[in-house]
Amino acid sequence: MRRPLLAFAFLLLGALLARYAPAQPASTERRAEAAHHFEVGLELVQQQAWDSALVEFLRSRQLFPLRNAVRNAAVCLRELHRYDEALETYDSLLQDFGKELPEADRQSVVADIAKLGKYVAFLAVESDPPGATVVVDGRERGKTPLDKPVRVTIGTRNVRVYREGYAPYETPVFVASGETQRVSAKLSVVSRLGTLRVTESTGRVFEVLCDGAVVGATPWEGPLLEGTHEVSLRNELDMGGLPREVRIETNKTTEVSFETGVLPGDLRVEPSPTDARVAVDGRVVSVGTWSGRVPSGDHVVLVTHDWYVPQRVPVHVSSRTPITIRPSLEQIPRVYGEIFGGVTLPPGFKVLGTNNCADGCIGNMGGGRGGYMISDRFGVELFIVAAMALDRDSRSTITVNGHPVTGNGPGGPVSVDYAEHADVGATFGGLSVAYHFFDRWPLTLRFAVGAARLAASVSYPSQLAGQAFVPYANVGVAAWSPILGPEVRFGYRFSRSVMMDVGAALYLFDVPAVAQQSDQSGQGFPPSLGFAGGPSSAVAVTPALHIDL
Repeated sequence: MRRPLLAFAFLLLGALLARYAPAQPASTERRAEAAHHFEVGLELVQQQAWDSALVEFLRSRQLFPLRNAVRNAAVCLRELHRYDEALETYDSLLQDFGKELPEADRQSVVADIAKLGKYVAFLAVESDPPGATVVVDGRERGKTPLDKPVRVTIGTRNVRVYREGYAPYETPVFVASGETQRVSAKLSVVSRLGTLRVTESTGRVFEVLCDGAVVGATPWEGPLLEGTHEVSLRNELDMGGLPREVRIETNKTTEVSFETGVLPGDLRVEPSPTDARVAVDGRVVSVGTWSGRVPSGDHVVLVTHDWYVPQRVPVHVSSRTPITIRPSLEQIPRVYGEIFGGVTLPPGFKVLGTNNCADGCIGNMGGGRGGYMISDRFGVELFIVAAMALDRDSRSTITVNGHPVTGNGPGGPVSVDYAEHADVGATFGGLSVAYHFFDRWPLTLRFAVGAARLAASVSYPSQLAGQAFVPYANVGVAAWSPILGPEVRFGYRFSRSVMMDVGAALYLFDVPAVAQQSDQSGQGFPPSLGFAGGPSSAVAVTPALHIDL
């Protein structure tokens, strides 16, 4: 039963704001240490590390009784499905702090107790002879005869009943919601019985496991049948002592002392695709499925494969439960397309013989490119771009041989003006290569090479006043130029398939000197139209839409 983490976060927020309620005098140092363990418990709850959080809340309660530490411990036990212990903790909360609980909190606790009630049952254990110790799932529950049935979580429970001088009685018991199961243990007197005494070298408390079953906590002493047994230690923080074989002899006491450390846990990784590379904590461990033992605690599994998006999987490994993860990688598309548009900044190429673009043009541009990824970072592309200078009108006085051309107006000779419409543009395309850095905020470096066709045309729609001829309707000139273009772009990836970015490219031209003689009047009009020869450059600033296909 997994509660939403958000609901529990509200409980913890209230815990931080609630006042401490000491049940006994405590020093400032104990208060501070209790508060420290309480805060660590809250951080572990945010990570859903319920085992570790429970230990911190219980330690905080031991140092300095806090009603919120007790309540949070109950919630941790609930999330760990240890419902009988959760109910016991709630009972303790109401008994010790019931008068201090706000009414809303009391009602919440009572409601939680009612919900948990359907997940528990009872065991009535008796023994012949009486005076035997009863242990249920590693927790000592008293000596027979018990005052009343013990409350347990529903499911399969392991019951162990033992008394010195008798062979231990152990059996699994299946209990369903609300029922009371009876266990009658008839103990047999044995003559081939010895005693095992288990301690931890630093005096800390650990669970004692004998032949895989929890029999008590250190320091522990109890009877065992003669022979070889496997003994180990563990606690809630995945610390303990590795299994050790111990020989028990009849009527003798065998002492075992453990030096404890971090216990290993079992981790299994089953990647998709099945031949992906698996690395644990930065070390490659296999190609394909991997299973092994790692120290208990937090680890990072990195799964990689050519043409797939790498996946990092944080995982918490416990010595108590084997962990299996199945990361599935997302394939990287190889083909992509882009559309872009923007402006080119001067100087650009220069057009002679016109009042427009004589010093270089500022123009609009747009285009597209298609690419193919050779590796997960490097691609080759084909591109095509069209750029057009702004169409501008101007009027000028015509001069021939340094003198204005005149016509006959109503008031006598006048200088003659004319209108000029100019269109200047370039169409270019070619091959480019690009290298992409990063994933979420991509940085792209690109270099393009190709050819450009430059074109300029000028029209003179007005007739010269007072003259006997009509000006030419249109004069045009064109030329080819090689082009080089380094470019840098920066963007944001909205998904694996869609990205937007903005960049700047420097286009380098080598324009030939080309002119078109257009004077057919013998008066030097219209002027000759052409390109100024030599190297030239333009900077293009463009936003773009990138789509992986």
